[in-house]
Amino acid sequence: MRALVMDGPRMLHVEERPDPEPGPGQVRIQVEAVGICGSDLHGLLGETGRRLPGTVMGHEIAGIVERSCEGGPDVGSRVAVLPVLSCGRCPPCLRGWTSQCPHARVIGVDRELVGGYADLLCVPVENLVEMPARLSAETVALVEPLAVGMHAVRAAGVQPGERVFIAGAGMIGVAALVVALRDGASEVVVSELQAGRRATAAALGATAVEPAAVGADQAVYVSGSGLFDKAIDAVGISATLRACVAATAPGATVAVVGMGSPHVELDLFALVRAERRIVGSYTYTVAHFQEAARWLAQGEVSLEKLATRRVSFGDAPGAFLELASGLDPATKAFFVPERAA
Repeated sequence: MRALVMDGPRMLHVEERPDPEPGPGQVRIQVEAVGICGSDLHGLLGETGRRLPGTVMGHEIAGIVERSCEGGPDVGSRVAVLPVLSCGRCPPCLRGWTSQCPHARVIGVDRELVGGYADLLCVPVENLVEMPARLSAETVALVEPLAVGMHAVRAAGVQPGERVFIAGAGMIGVAALVVALRDGASEVVVSELQAGRRATAAALGATAVEPAAVGADQAVYVSGSGLFDKAIDAVGISATLRACVAATAPGATVAVVGMGSPHVELDLFALVRAERRIVGSYTYTVAHFQEAARWLAQGEVSLEKLATRRVSFGDAPGAFLELASGLDPATKAFFVPERAA
């Protein structure tokens, strides 16, 4: 099989490898589509240290079952891959809080676990969710980022009738927007630098604004209805976190799901004096992943129009660098391995 291997900052190559053999309780899938996550692009640039040389990245995975196991889906079934491998035995896992399993490993992030940027992948059967054949592979690959956005909205505690501010309209910001509206938010305002992404957010039901319009003295102007009940930072840098704090009312909760920078600065007085709360949101629980899969399987949300670029093995190294450098403003790009000859 072929695999796209990261050699270091800004370096990728396509490598021929033996086809993987599934172990006990594993299923082998033919990879169909993999969402190209911003965390992979930051890792490729060497900005976060969370992607090491030798890693085959890719964790937003859709595939077709090629070889199954006892109790597994039928051969030929289309599946979404839950890439977080939690132990299932620790206190967080037993509480359903699998995102905080101290033993968790993530397919496509852990260097020892081959990710989705490959032809074939072996996955524990319990980490597969069978999806309807009528769905496109790209739609199935969106289960994972939709679950990330869902987890962030639930971490923020968005309630029906509340007004929500979101910083960033990349895939996770857009996912949070879709979930917030479906969970009953009365208004969602999204702040985004790129005009194309603002247009996408607006088409999905948000009021989209440029970041320059957001500030402590202008937050009322942004929404026309006063400060926000909840906010979600889907970027994770000092400027976006400050914007989220400034845009929210006293007592509001800000959920941070973006990890654009390992260190941020904010106005501590604005946080403390108004008794605002900042909470982290990391990946998702199994329950949220399954709920996101159900929404897409049942057509309760539609995200197919977000797919604006497809990358294959043939153009992968250059295309990944274009996406990482911001030269391509695609709302969502997918790695789609063409069939080997």
